[in-house]
Amino acid sequence: MKNILFLHGLGSTSSAFDDIKNFDQLKNFNIITHDYAGHNRRPNDTYSDHPLSQAANECVNTIQHLNESIILAGHSMGNAIAILILQKAPEKIAGLVSLEGNLMRENCGLVSRNLVNAKNTDELEKIKHDLIEKFKTSPLPGWREWAKDLATMPVQTLQDYARELVALSDSGELLKTFQNFSGPKCYLYSDGYVGSTMVDKLIGIPAHHIPNSGHFLMQDQPELCARYIRDVYDAA
Repeated sequence: MKNILFLHGLGSTSSAFDDIKNFDQLKNFNIITHDYAGHNRRPNDTYSDHPLSQAANECVNTIQHLNESIILAGHSMGNAIAILILQKAPEKIAGLVSLEGNLMRENCGLVSRNLVNAKNTDELEKIKHDLIEKFKTSPLPGWREWAKDLATMPVQTLQDYARELVALSDSGELLKTFQNFSGPKCYLYSDGYVGSTMVDKLIGIPAHHIPNSGHFLMQDQPELCARYIRDVYDAA
């Protein structure tokens, strides 16, 4: 059985992968998704002081029961969780696909850092409100869907997840682990990263531009993203 685990980003849900998993490139795959404690599909589930690590542990418990290895495909914060899964269960991982995922300080941007630096609930609510207003009418479907998801997210949950995400991104360990992974892998990035110095730092990691896409590239260009994921599986 061909296994793929999709991991969504901060404030999002596993529905972000509803389109990509329906393309022929991923037909007959066992598609697994995971929603995080405190997020929209698990609003009443508690999380620890290290919520990304908790999410990774939950995923490891899931994939340990699989007879075959798995491809991890993480979007944004979901890529950081994918790296933590790799560190905890390297024998189960056949390939890695980063969908504009967090790997280093340079691509852990202002959204996460502003959330971490907010001093009170009012500041958090303003950050959330401004993001929703900015993206709810975006021409790109991925941003619009994220604005809808964000509207129902508790601001404290956003800050708690962002805190560990920033710490992991700044540590340098995410990029190091991704680079040291010997299996097939790739980094997919949107129009916003074209010419970025961040892409230049992905030494040893195949990087592919997904044209006409924003940060939620798997929703803006699902077929092309599915093709690259299939390439990683075929190489594995």
